Amino acid sequence: MSAQNFKRNSRKPLSPAAVKRKRKKRAAKANRKVAKLFDLVTKNAFDDLPDLRGRRGRRFSVASLLMSLVLGAALLLRSLRRVEESVGYLALSGSAKGAVAASDTTLYRLLLKLPWMVAQEVFERTVSNIRLAKKLRHTDLPLRTLAVDGKNLLTMYRRFSRFAQAVQPSEGRKYYKLMVIRAISTSSPEKLSVYQRAVPGKTNEMGIFPAALNDLMKRNTAKSLFELVTADGAYCTLGITRQIEKKGLYFILRLTDLQPSLMALAKNRIAVSPTACLARSNWEACKRGYKRVSLYRTTDVQDWCNAEAESWDHLTQAFLLHTEFAKKRLGPKGEVSYTVFDEANRHFVSNLPLDPFVSASGKRVHMTPRELLKTARAHWEIENFCFNNLDTAWSEDTSAPCRKGEGVLAYSYLALIGYNIAQLARYTIGYQLGPERKRCFKSWQHVRDRIRDGLSAPRPSPRPKRRPAPTNPKPTFCPLEEVGKALP
Repeated sequence: MSAQNFKRNSRKPLSPAAVKRKRKKRAAKANRKVAKLFDLVTKNAFDDLPDLRGRRGRRFSVASLLMSLVLGAALLLRSLRRVEESVGYLALSGSAKGAVAASDTTLYRLLLKLPWMVAQEVFERTVSNIRLAKKLRHTDLPLRTLAVDGKNLLTMYRRFSRFAQAVQPSEGRKYYKLMVIRAISTSSPEKLSVYQRAVPGKTNEMGIFPAALNDLMKRNTAKSLFELVTADGAYCTLGITRQIEKKGLYFILRLTDLQPSLMALAKNRIAVSPTACLARSNWEACKRGYKRVSLYRTTDVQDWCNAEAESWDHLTQAFLLHTEFAKKRLGPKGEVSYTVFDEANRHFVSNLPLDPFVSASGKRVHMTPRELLKTARAHWEIENFCFNNLDTAWSEDTSAPCRKGEGVLAYSYLALIGYNIAQLARYTIGYQLGPERKRCFKSWQHVRDRIRDGLSAPRPSPRPKRRPAPTNPKPTFCPLEEVGKALP
């Protein structure tokens, strides 16, 4: 045993009082970090916002009301009444900087009259603050990656918004749904949301994708935000892939039956065999038991054409993710075995170079099969992190605070700001030991309490700037003869 390990193991156990003081000190430190993080994200995000309300009844400014809604979203408050109670208590106690104790009726009327462009501007300012503070770290994947997918915000039997799409099922009543297209950074550990745009009622997600990509490229100066796009099979069209390549970006898109000719070519040229496997993940726990994903690839894609005989010569590779579902069994001597009971295949196409290349960040990247497997699987983190958390913890699709006009879309931007703040706070707080002594995140209730306690704790006053010491001029000496001449 080394001297350092012996010294660590020979420490005396702490008393219960010392353990309590240590936990209290650690919690106070986490609270200060979370409060500083909240101020950093919302800095100057509510300045110079237009106010379209009437002249009468303007008790609170638009900035203070929006700050109250954002703080309510960060605290996982699902109704405006709870925002009135919790945020109002923090505002009256002087803890919530910028928020006010407004009634739920005032907040509801603001959402009815608030243009969604104003909420979008606030959201973009918060994303800019996160990027300027270097909180958007690209450390999980070899390339800066953006996952794009559509999300249903609300479904009702009446037309509640001008963006709502009419859907007539074969059986049942006609209903309307509000769709948005979202993008999250899957290369960052926090999986932050960086973009959202409403889908007009007369088009779909694929029709709005070119305009969304142009908006993203305006914020992607020197490819500092993303250089690789991953999307589902609905976006795998010749026009979208050509546009992505024209922007100087890479893509990984899933193949589905929407491209039958390409799907048939991929099935014929990619063989599933033990010798052809290039990369394989470990057995992971899932809802169906355990699963393992294997990668199979082909580079013979230069002559691929779709059903309209249009050439897809810009492709460089096509690969298959073969997923095996199994049950775990323990032998009499403790040996572990897995019995496969189901399989699933997913095909992808990409224009990633096969040889090493230099990324936009200046580092040399070689997309090995293992890294390609990790990057392709990371696309579903937009569902597991962003969409699932917003539907479960925030109840975005079931209990929207406003269900009329543009208030649904406007509040979705504010909810995304709260999601980003909660995700950053979740990673700031750290991990805890879960089942089988594995690291897992703190619960959302714990994150909510940390944000509330951090904002309620007294803020340290800024230190006064130290005045520079006065610079005294050096005394000048002159000969005695000169002094005598100067005397009368």
